[in-house]
Amino acid sequence: EEILIDLAELDETVAQIVIVVMCASGTFRQIKGGKCAAINPETREFLVACDLASRDEQAFVFAQLRHAGPGWQLVSIGEYCQTPAGGAMDDAMDGILRTQYVARAA
Repeated sequence: EEILIDLAELDETVAQIVIVVMCASGTFRQIKGGKCAAINPETREFLVACDLASRDEQAFVFAQLRHAGPGWQLVSIGEYCQTPAGGAMDDAMDGILRTQYVARAA
């Protein structure tokens, strides 16, 4: 999969974006040879890249884009996290991101 983010098109009130890779129907243990990368589309330069480990977690917090003055700063995070059992994964990740990652940049 590929996700393209046009930072110039974002509303000026957007202060940060957290990039998360999730396994909706299992864990990273079921994924073999997974990779994640942030690439400059103009130069094709790898800004951050990593191999996804075979682990029991369902989510990998890859990186955070922070609005820094006139531009953006890419911060590598590289942390796995487990979503709580019995709830909607999107709601669980929203809570994790708001308490653990969004608060870091404040």
